[in-house]
Amino acid sequence: MQENYRLFGAYRLFLAWLVLTSHANAYLPGWVGQLALGNIGVFSFFVLSGFVIVEACDRFYRGAPHRFFLNRFLRIYPTYWGACVLAVAVYLALGHQDLSGSLVQVVANLSIVYSPPGVFMWISIVWAVAIELRFYLIAGLVMGLAQRKPGIAVPVLGAAGCTALLGYIVTYAYGYQILGTFRHAPYFVLGATGYFAIAYSSTRAYFLAIIAALMSAHSFWQYHAATPDLSGLKLLLFASSVCAMLLLARTPVSSGSVPNDKKLGDFSYPLYLAHWPAVFLVENASTMRGGAGYALVVLISIVFSTLMVVGIDRPLMNLRDRVRRRRLYA
Repeated sequence: MQENYRLFGAYRLFLAWLVLTSHANAYLPGWVGQLALGNIGVFSFFVLSGFVIVEACDRFYRGAPHRFFLNRFLRIYPTYWGACVLAVAVYLALGHQDLSGSLVQVVANLSIVYSPPGVFMWISIVWAVAIELRFYLIAGLVMGLAQRKPGIAVPVLGAAGCTALLGYIVTYAYGYQILGTFRHAPYFVLGATGYFAIAYSSTRAYFLAIIAALMSAHSFWQYHAATPDLSGLKLLLFASSVCAMLLLARTPVSSGSVPNDKKLGDFSYPLYLAHWPAVFLVENASTMRGGAGYALVVLISIVFSTLMVVGIDRPLMNLRDRVRRRRLYA
């Protein structure tokens, strides 16, 4: 099994930048919006999550899914709550007709996973985080079960992957009206099987990864069926992004490049969240348009992200290392 550092930090930041660019496309040429860069970034994130989460469960949390869940909570929620504070502050300063102090709205926003129809989400792109949280729960439980006895690991993991892909088929057959959680299952399965194929040179994992890749392409294509412009180019860009991720997973890394890559990666999640209130701020408090407006969105997003990294993420690093029982990238 390979235990090398993988150059995913800069890649994660790149994906967050794709999402930012998609939501700030009003300041850019019209063809930028047609490329659906945000969807390419989000679905690539799903594939990456499938890879790195099963890797984390395999390397750091064997027989301890509770520590995995705690570490995921510490990574996801404090930073998200910080982004919520920034967003609400911007909405209060500039005025937002949908902002209210109702209990339902507050609970829905702070919980992530509870989002009743019609409730205003302060950072609406958190829907993707909610999907990832469901995958974290399933992955932690499945990996915990598979690690109980060596002999059951392969059957349990294989059954879980096949069940997820079957769930996608059923969901598609019913027009994505049932089993909604499985709509994005192929992306996570592709990442997870990609890890086992690379780390263990598993023939079974390679086979399942190919099936998951085909289903991921199908899911991506179906997601954009209502906006068919440049569909082929969108799919090509998504496939290229996933291939780049898998190549990075196999690329040897010198120890000197690790700290810088990790620092870039630390900004990816804060940037993903912080750009949403930044776009609202520029749209409602600035007359800048074109490239200048886009540059201002990027600048404010970087400032917001830096506040979250310095004020929230870094103070929690030592605690997360203790939960992991290993200093990451030491």
